[in-house]
Amino acid sequence: MLHAALLPRVSVRRCHLLPLAVRSSFFARSGPSHRVPFRPPALHAILCPPVTGDDRRLRPTECGYRKSHTVPGRKDEENGVVGEPFLRKIGWHPDQLVADANTNRFKFAPAAMANHFCLGSIFAWSVFNEPLTSLHGVLTPAASDWTLAETAPVFSLVMGGFVWGAIFGKYLDAWGPRACCLIGATGLGGGFGLVAMGSAFHSIPLLYTGGLVWGLCNGWAYVPPVATLLKWFPDRKGLASGMCIMGYGGGASLCTFGSYKLLRYFREAPEFIGAQSDVAIQNVDGKLFAETAGQLREVVVANSSSVASWADEGLVEGVYAVGTGSTGLVETMATLGSVYCLGMIACSFVYKLPPPGYSPTSNLPSTEKGNEKEVYITTHNVSPQVASRTPQFWLMYLGFGCAVTGSYGIISAGKTLMTDGFQSSLPMVVTAGFATSFVAAMSIANLSGRLFWTTVSDKLATMKGGDPFHGRKMAYSLMWGICPPMYLAVVWSVHECADNPTVLPLAVFTGSVMGIMASFGGTAAARPALCGDLFGLKHVGMLSARQLSVVLPAAMAGPRIVATMRESASYEAMQDLATKIDDEAFFKAFASGKDQLQLLMEQNTVTISRLMELVPPGTPDPTPFLYDNTMFVMAGIQTCAFLTNQFMQPVDPSKHEGAKVFENQHSGDESS
Repeated sequence: MLHAALLPRVSVRRCHLLPLAVRSSFFARSGPSHRVPFRPPALHAILCPPVTGDDRRLRPTECGYRKSHTVPGRKDEENGVVGEPFLRKIGWHPDQLVADANTNRFKFAPAAMANHFCLGSIFAWSVFNEPLTSLHGVLTPAASDWTLAETAPVFSLVMGGFVWGAIFGKYLDAWGPRACCLIGATGLGGGFGLVAMGSAFHSIPLLYTGGLVWGLCNGWAYVPPVATLLKWFPDRKGLASGMCIMGYGGGASLCTFGSYKLLRYFREAPEFIGAQSDVAIQNVDGKLFAETAGQLREVVVANSSSVASWADEGLVEGVYAVGTGSTGLVETMATLGSVYCLGMIACSFVYKLPPPGYSPTSNLPSTEKGNEKEVYITTHNVSPQVASRTPQFWLMYLGFGCAVTGSYGIISAGKTLMTDGFQSSLPMVVTAGFATSFVAAMSIANLSGRLFWTTVSDKLATMKGGDPFHGRKMAYSLMWGICPPMYLAVVWSVHECADNPTVLPLAVFTGSVMGIMASFGGTAAARPALCGDLFGLKHVGMLSARQLSVVLPAAMAGPRIVATMRESASYEAMQDLATKIDDEAFFKAFASGKDQLQLLMEQNTVTISRLMELVPPGTPDPTPFLYDNTMFVMAGIQTCAFLTNQFMQPVDPSKHEGAKVFENQHSGDESS
């Protein structure tokens, strides 16, 4: 073997500067092991030293023991991102998941859609509001039960999990769809389980931890399937993202009905103590107690609306013991988590990536090539570092954040919004089952919007000609422009139904909410396509993940605005109703005077429904109007989103990869 000391002491140039003929003959491969003959380590270290900066893009593929190519997200080719050697060992690395160019690209869409169907189960969250806020009282909230404002952050934490994708964005590309989706499946199953445990132990910290872990599925398993389909469909980016993300919007349709059935299957009726007129109730620090068998036990008073959904089990109005019975939430969460986790694991083993340089038109049979319509495929790319400093990136970020804030608020309280708005006016129509179906309809509208608006955006991009960005911008103007009037229509329909109880206002309300949900779905589904139009497909996964981090503040703000403004309006309404009730009647109902009203409201002892039983006949129920101010705020926020889209323009070509200005300022800085 040639020793380093015997090498001639001459100035050795880098191997990529050697003549091509010499380099090719000297570094010829010798069999499948890719070993280079007569190259001891010392000679290799001199001829092929590590390269960085500008030299990286000039490095020949034959210099070294393996191919050298840049993969987004890697630190360098020798070391790579943490975990890559292990993925190569088990055969899950993206380089090992490359399919043949003639593979039917539509075969990967069902798996991506099913994966997002599991992720989209969070959109059925409003179905869990009632059981979560009555874990102890079961039929109606007890003093120790959580409020809607306390449980809403769980939904926000799950949706805010997209920030994990922004933090670990480089791993999404480097580890590929299979590994990332398996991590997401673990987070989804673990999140459901922790929420179940938090409910069982009635622990807010554990409940919030469940939301945090549950959110991992959005950060790790949302973008990789979308990015994979975008690479298979570079000519139809809107359709690709729409096919995948429509599953995310439709996930609640299955989860809603499944949850409804499971909750009814696992629930247990609480212990009935007696009719309110037959039980001596005492008030202690705002809580209601009754003496049974010589013991003082905390109780709740259930009215007709509280026992309506339990009529099939023979429950009647009266006094029930706190801490007995079950809402069935714990078992439901555990069951759903197990099913969805297994479904995502199965989907993760289907994904494959297209070969480098894949073009769908180049793989069509010769008889079809002549009939294929001419399409504009985005060829430019902007590195993540440069893209993050462009005004387009931050206009997208702000626009998407404003556009989805109101939608997240509605999703988090969909069932409650329907029952509060119309149950008192149309009690025979708006039942518990109807409200559950309304949540499922919201999911279907979300799903439909993801497919409809992405298709429209592709059509508009084709009609406009040239850069598809202009057609995509027009689609967003339509999506975001129709929402402010719809928020105002929600307010009108509720007030109209209170004055004239007919089905027409209910239809207007339902149509408006469905329109908002369809716009929300289209906003989410077309976002990767718009990102690809502006910044190219090379880094679309990483840039989409960074854009999705805006979901965290939006998902925190939307449900928080709805919950806090509803609670504030509710307190004001109860204080107003209390002034219309006789003092003696108030004391008889709550075993306390009006001077304790604030404490009674905080302990859930006094509610609007209880007060409506005591007010004079003809007093209007204020429950339908609790969301008026919320809808006005959401309409204003949505208008801001519309305005951001009007300022959007294509990225300056000087920032494209390969442009001279770009090379001079940012050469060799493509990965992050």
